Amino acid sequence: MTRRPLPCLALAIVLGCSDDEAGGACELEDLDGIIGGAYTFALHVDDIGFEPRVIAVQNTAEITLTLTNDASTTSGFSIDCLATPNQDGCPAQSCFPDSHLIAPVAPGASATVHFRVPEVEGIYSFRALAEDDLRTGQIVVQ
Repeated sequence: MTRRPLPCLALAIVLGCSDDEAGGACELEDLDGIIGGAYTFALHVDDIGFEPRVIAVQNTAEITLTLTNDASTTSGFSIDCLATPNQDGCPAQSCFPDSHLIAPVAPGASATVHFRVPEVEGIYSFRALAEDDLRTGQIVVQ
């Protein structure tokens, strides 16, 4: 059994810490042992919310996502960054690439994007791109 310093215990869910002589280099840890793959999702947004509301993917997977706007107003799509606070020199947040963004599309219209999932596992929130919009969902990166 490897002993890890206490700061690593708090981050073990998202980030792994090494016990090398450099004093805890940043290493990502894949908790389920599966990475990559290709996924295609059809995401619908209406005046109430998204369907599906939860999307599960593997880290570093390639995604094709089509957003169809079934709402009465324009709606887009954006994924929030995930905070990854640490003291090991790892980035303080994990974000999807800008290619995931979908600018607001008109009611009845759709838009498709292609992007890569970040390496950091966790639950990322996504939302419609409208001011004061409460329509959200989650992408679970495993």
